[in-house]
Amino acid sequence: AYGRGEWREAEAVCLGVLDSQADHFDALNLLGLIAVQTRRFGDAEGFFARALAANPADAAAHYNRGCALQMLGRMEDALASFDCALAINPGHASACNNRGSALRELGRVDEAIESYDRALHAKPDYADAHYNRGCALHLLGRSEEALACFDRALDLRPNLAAAWYNRGNALFGLRRDREA
Repeated sequence: AYGRGEWREAEAVCLGVLDSQADHFDALNLLGLIAVQTRRFGDAEGFFARALAANPADAAAHYNRGCALQMLGRMEDALASFDCALAINPGHASACNNRGSALRELGRVDEAIESYDRALHAKPDYADAHYNRGCALHLLGRSEEALACFDRALDLRPNLAAAWYNRGNALFGLRRDREA
């Protein structure tokens, strides 16, 4: 049911599993994913926390919890979750990318760039990491480098609207108004 986007049905199955085994990792993790899909981020965070109590060694669950915490605006907590995911799986490109975004939100832009670089080392064709790296570089006034990141993101994913918008901002910062 989950794979078909039938959230209520999938949720009912998971809740049935929890009736017989309250700490069933897979059911709790899937309930967290369903809550994310239905934009109930507080519920998602709670399900992921319970899943991690059952299996603290699952990098994906730490990552998922970090994403839910990010959506709740709890960047320090999200950062801690991403760090846990990366301690388990250092090559988790999405955790590196989202860690960078949490750091950027916290004003730790240089550290954010390091996280984006780590994501790109793990997955060189990761459009979102190129885009996010460009945003961080732009914040530092490094518009030429930011422009190169936005261009690379657009090479990989031409329909990434935010990259087009921020590419224009980088061009404007370079006084290339006509191109912007």
